[in-house]
Amino acid sequence: MTDECIPWLGAILDSGYGMVWYGGKSRRAHRVIYEALVGPIPPGKQLDHLCRNKRCVNVNHLELVTGQENIRRHWGDYCKKCGEPYKPRGTAGRRRCVACQRAYDLARYTQQKR
Repeated sequence: MTDECIPWLGAILDSGYGMVWYGGKSRRAHRVIYEALVGPIPPGKQLDHLCRNKRCVNVNHLELVTGQENIRRHWGDYCKKCGEPYKPRGTAGRRRCVACQRAYDLARYTQQKR
């Protein structure tokens, strides 16, 4: 199998994942192909696209991980809103960087004063 991404050429969901009608229902294409070529996805596991290309169906680019690990990898270490790096202090476990948290707090404070 190739080392490059193999993009799904069929239907694409709004989320960006390839979609296929299989077994009487709509399923994500990368999951169907993984199960056909590698084997079943165990309960409690998810497939993570190592290439970060949601349309890719190359099984070499898919890794079985826990849901928690998949979320951690998805969020990465950068704020999705502004691109600033996350800092361990000041975010109180939220998925906002310090700058976005300050903007949120200021907007909330301003709204409460009205």
